[in-house]
Amino acid sequence: MIGSALSIRPILTLSGGEVAPLARVPGTKRAIAKLVDLAVQHAGDATVDVAVSSAEVGDREQRVAGELRRRLASLGDLTLVQGSTVIGAHVGPRALGITVSPAR
Repeated sequence: MIGSALSIRPILTLSGGEVAPLARVPGTKRAIAKLVDLAVQHAGDATVDVAVSSAEVGDREQRVAGELRRRLASLGDLTLVQGSTVIGAHVGPRALGITVSPAR
């Protein structure tokens, strides 16, 4: 209840097939900024492909993609992906995901 009142947003990670909490950030804008920071940090100097996924691809996802284009020096492909309803049922309809993987 307190988390909802303070608009705490969880950031989750997927590693080795396991979902685990990574951070809890107050407010949607701060959570998205933290998510972008984590993606940039994870990419480092490597050339990476990135996917931004959400239930609906709109202005928010376009802004995130633009920020990633600006901040990732060695960006391969950047794709906007409409996530599945199954994922949305588990994490919520406004969930946003960023996938960073080595470029092929």
